[in-house]
Amino acid sequence: MVEGSLLVTTTGAPAAFADVDPSARAVADGVIAVDVAPGDLAATVARLAADPSVVAVEPNRVRQFHAVPDDPAYGQQWAHQLTGIEEAWDVTTGSGDVLIAIADSGVVADHPELDRVVEQVDASSGQIEPGASDNDPCQVGHGTWVAGVLGATGQNARGVAGVDWGADILDINTADPEISCAGRRTSAPSPRSRTPPSAAPTWST
Repeated sequence: MVEGSLLVTTTGAPAAFADVDPSARAVADGVIAVDVAPGDLAATVARLAADPSVVAVEPNRVRQFHAVPDDPAYGQQWAHQLTGIEEAWDVTTGSGDVLIAIADSGVVADHPELDRVVEQVDASSGQIEPGASDNDPCQVGHGTWVAGVLGATGQNARGVAGVDWGADILDINTADPEISCAGRRTSAPSPRSRTPPSAAPTWST
């Protein structure tokens, strides 16, 4: 709300109000802005409301929309449009108190949009490392793509925007160690072996 300012909807001419209040100025067709001195709000509202040409007197409010991030590829993120994420961003854009675990093909943690990968796990060995490396040796890209949808930094004028702009990410590479990057089995099959996708979408800035 703009302090010390009222909006008056009227059927009269702005010039007529200027004779009564020098601050009166037209801001739209049939709408006049009037400045109000501190302590004079009630008296000014009553005086304006008594004018037969006045339809309404209300505070001068300025609304700003922060829900749409400035990331250049945001317009291509159709999933966000379908889920109505912008309404949620009006309430919160995320929190560092949230930890998202992504069990997928591994994440390229040094991607400029993914600076909050706190730990990376190789599920085949159980080895845990700080999140700063390329944990996708086969360059499948799907894990990085998912991490971007969920946790890419938003409102940084780069790339895309994730659902949560502040969440930390735990990257778990679940690739089957018995299958090479080319899809050829490198050892005898085990009951837990899986066939990885032959192709997956890539995600980049």
